[in-house]
Amino acid sequence: LVLSGHQLPFYGLHTRIDELIAHHEIRCTAIEDSCRAAPRSVADLVPVIFHHPLDPHQMSFAFSEVFAHVNYMIGSGRLVWTDRSNGTHRIVTP
Repeated sequence: LVLSGHQLPFYGLHTRIDELIAHHEIRCTAIEDSCRAAPRSVADLVPVIFHHPLDPHQMSFAFSEVFAHVNYMIGSGRLVWTDRSNGTHRIVTP
């Protein structure tokens, strides 16, 4: 029995873990594909993951979630930061 913090209790912990891993890998792949096509900022990547209009409150959560994915992917070597001559930072694939 899993006592979830957001929903009702449920059975199937390992199935749910596998679903979450797959969900995050889909998002990581979308981010990686976008950064392979062109250098991106974190803000550029929000609509890659969130395909619907976001109010300012939702945007702050969405930005943080995308930034967390980017940081994870930088740590695993799937993405890197690049500096542009004008001082801005963009994310690219290595």
